[in-house]
Amino acid sequence: MAASKTAITKWNLAAYQDHIWSFVSDDSGDWFVLDVPGVICPLLSGDTGAVMTQTYGTLNVHNKGTAYSATDTSIVYNEASPGSMTRKTGGFFVMASTGSEIMWVANDSGYAADTGTLTVIRGCLGTTAAAASVADDVVLNVLNVIVSGTDIDGRGFMRGIALPSDPKVNICA
Repeated sequence: MAASKTAITKWNLAAYQDHIWSFVSDDSGDWFVLDVPGVICPLLSGDTGAVMTQTYGTLNVHNKGTAYSATDTSIVYNEASPGSMTRKTGGFFVMASTGSEIMWVANDSGYAADTGTLTVIRGCLGTTAAAASVADDVVLNVLNVIVSGTDIDGRGFMRGIALPSDPKVNICA
């Protein structure tokens, strides 16, 4: 049986910054709020060199029965994962799990809660704003929050490509 075909978006990333962070983790599910607006290609490893699994923190869109358009800049969410995650109040990127739209979060009213409203700039870093990116129950990946999926009980390191702090930079060119 042949593999299914997937649409691929190529990002050339002509200029980027590679960062390395160290951390201490005592359990899987630990999360790290990074000092940059977001990273792509995060790679975590434990002090033994073992590669750790990881995901981004997430927010679930809740449009309260009224569909958002591609121009809406106020996005309500009703679930954050991990549930006790405290994020920055703004100045970071989220990426929709459907499509490839990246949004700049200027303000997160629920940064220390599971519910809130994001004030965003749509279609950032060369991506295109789309209504499907903010449909009800769409997961938004918080690109500056990394969640460990591996229990290492000790020191670890993360390497990632830091995204620029200017939401209008086109990294897709």
